[in-house]
Amino acid sequence: MHVDFASALNLVSTVTLIGALVFTGLQVRAANRARREQAAVTEHGNSPK
Repeated sequence: MHVDFASALNLVSTVTLIGALVFTGLQVRAANRARREQAAVTEHGNSPK
């Protein structure tokens, strides 16, 4: 199968975009989890009265 240069670049671009979307999703999920954990630690009596 012969793949020309434009098709190869298009494939690389598509794979890169999908990888970036997956990475962004994982980062958002990790940030939300960290934020939830931080909120749980903060609201359980660590604030001065």
